[in-house]
Amino acid sequence: MSRNTSLTTVLVLLACAGMARADLPAGFDWSDEAVWKDARNDPSAFQQASPAERAKLVGILLMCPDQSAGFPAEPQPGQLLVRGNAAVNVLSQASDEDRFKTLQLLDRSQDLNVKQIYGTLDSAGQAKLQGLVDAAGKAGTDAGLQQLGVISDNDDTAFPTQFKPNGPIAFKGSADFYKLLVRGTDGEGNPGNMHYVSARVPLLGLNSRVRLAAAGLPKGTFDFDTSLGDVATGLDGIQDSKIKNLDLWFKLHPGQRFVLLGDTIQRDPEVYRWALQNHPDQVQLVMIHRAGGSTVRKPEDYQGEVFFDDYPQATKIVNDLGIPQPGAKLPAPIDAKSLPLPNTDVSQIHADGFPKSAFDFVEETGASFGKVAIVDPVKKAFTGIFHALGGGSRGGGDAAPAPVGQRTGMTQALSQSDADK
Repeated sequence: MSRNTSLTTVLVLLACAGMARADLPAGFDWSDEAVWKDARNDPSAFQQASPAERAKLVGILLMCPDQSAGFPAEPQPGQLLVRGNAAVNVLSQASDEDRFKTLQLLDRSQDLNVKQIYGTLDSAGQAKLQGLVDAAGKAGTDAGLQQLGVISDNDDTAFPTQFKPNGPIAFKGSADFYKLLVRGTDGEGNPGNMHYVSARVPLLGLNSRVRLAAAGLPKGTFDFDTSLGDVATGLDGIQDSKIKNLDLWFKLHPGQRFVLLGDTIQRDPEVYRWALQNHPDQVQLVMIHRAGGSTVRKPEDYQGEVFFDDYPQATKIVNDLGIPQPGAKLPAPIDAKSLPLPNTDVSQIHADGFPKSAFDFVEETGASFGKVAIVDPVKKAFTGIFHALGGGSRGGGDAAPAPVGQRTGMTQALSQSDADK
């Protein structure tokens, strides 16, 4: 084959790659009004959507401004049930495998993940969505597309609040540990693999995001307390809230397995014991941070859970068990009964008492805010200047920070922090 023929062949292949999938037709009208019109009158217009396009359609149907397209004498798009049903109809048009890929993309968004869609629906819609999710999960499993998920508590697991061996911002080694699990050994795993389940009230959502960003942990979706009554009933309510959130997350992610991360201060070991008993096929491993607390636990009551002292130790544990994989692909399942009994003794570990003082909250939040909004951006700016002046010619340096448009303040800082993960 001549050099010219080889070049022509390469160009043809590149051209074909660019046209590999027609997806929605060129010139498709993505305006809220046009999408809603098609959803009402001609849903077949969405039939050829790719997973990414289908995820975008779901976003428009769920998040468009109230009543952006009126249906005379019928419910308006501003009503959650109408939005949710429209999103389910778009999901139902996809093949099972493409629907799985769409749901993977939606899992990256707090507002659009499958649990949020489920919450907009009545019982009939929830049953329909569950059927679609079950079929998608099976297709994803059969195609080898399932990835390892991570479900983590916030306080004293993801970031310090009462237990502060390394200061008020982060636990040493936690960022690398979380990223290893969520993104896999090559960093190619789906960012949507991360989910935080907390007994915090939704009002503390921004505080949680700031704390996680300051600790260098991956961005993820959140479950908070399920009702005000959960908080009012103390530890029993907190445990019940986490179990309800976990149960639904498992059911809406069939075929996926999760590493469950918690700590010893509240009831995470009890919550995850429930998970091992009720969803054993979806629990890859339970890991409990020994962070203090007053509860005395018998090791034999927590068979199958691994209690760890710090995140370097936790990293060694998961690596020894072969859990992190390229692309965060599912590792071999682990028989919880084969694990040694955990060391549940935390009597010698000091943690601050509860409730926390106002000073503690201000210290943690202020230090985290300062790191995310001031310290980290300044470091990135100086890194960029250093590279621009030629100081980055040596191998292994970080690239200069990418532009982030016109966003400012905390929005810019959090978005940049998320992009880095």
